[in-house]
Amino acid sequence: MKKFTLFTLAFSLSIPILVGSGGDAYAAAVRDGFDSNTLVDEELGSEGSDDGSTGAVNLGFSDNIKFFSFETDNLFVNNNGNISFDSPLAAFTPFDLSTTNKQIIAPFFADVDTRFTGMPVSYDTGTVSGRDAFGVNWVSVDCFGVATPDDDFPPATIFNSFQLVLIERFDTGAMNFDIELNYDSIKWETAESTGGDETCLDGPPGSSARIGYSDGGVNTFEFSGSGVSNSFLDSSLPSSSLIQNSLNSDVLGRYIIPVRGGIPNPEPQPEPMIGGKLLDINTASLLVGGIGINALYAGLFIPIAIGIGLVLVKRK
Repeated sequence: MKKFTLFTLAFSLSIPILVGSGGDAYAAAVRDGFDSNTLVDEELGSEGSDDGSTGAVNLGFSDNIKFFSFETDNLFVNNNGNISFDSPLAAFTPFDLSTTNKQIIAPFFADVDTRFTGMPVSYDTGTVSGRDAFGVNWVSVDCFGVATPDDDFPPATIFNSFQLVLIERFDTGAMNFDIELNYDSIKWETAESTGGDETCLDGPPGSSARIGYSDGGVNTFEFSGSGVSNSFLDSSLPSSSLIQNSLNSDVLGRYIIPVRGGIPNPEPQPEPMIGGKLLDINTASLLVGGIGINALYAGLFIPIAIGIGLVLVKRK
């Protein structure tokens, strides 16, 4: 009797998945905590803020951090999706970060309004993996326009949830730190005040949210898709949706940018980051079962793990 050789080739594709389903899917990147203080415009008699800022807030680190040539242990928390190092920023229209003289880090620069619905911006010190950290939460925040009460139409509830965490990394050198940008859900991108529609979507060119940083001079970085409608939403294309990608982390929605010697490096790193894990994928695309998987798009790292199993039955 003839015996046949049995070849079994098994492919296993492992991709981090989102929580929920359909239009309600969300990431789980935002960290707990960092919420003991809130940003409130007391003169408005509200529990939230519109275009407000804190005074100088101490980071709680044992030394200054260095952001380009600027050394500081303080920052200003601004309601409209950013922090600044030199002075508060009340601007609500997201401008091209290459045009500003502000020292700024913007996880989602857009016109946030927390006076009527959602949660106020919160911030505090804490720790990440045993390192000192300072975090700012824009969790369940609304946009200007949708959030404003009307006699005929009550405020809508279209919320974004994102977070900025600065993590002390003095273990790698004096004044070094990591910038961590976390996104759980992005439902709106352009407030009505800056040209968006009644649901804070579909603004004119250049009016949508911007993500990145600037030293207020010639050094500027923005995420691809900044100022472009329908780039960062949960429902956007997988190549640009914030909750469907990551950088230097295997947590979807988490983007870690190390700052060493004052210089941020928004590229995949050859070493694991605190709070993240760099997966060993060096090719621009992977081919699995005849399907191309994009692993690196516009500088955004997509964590993909692939396992291949091969079983051979020897024929005699």
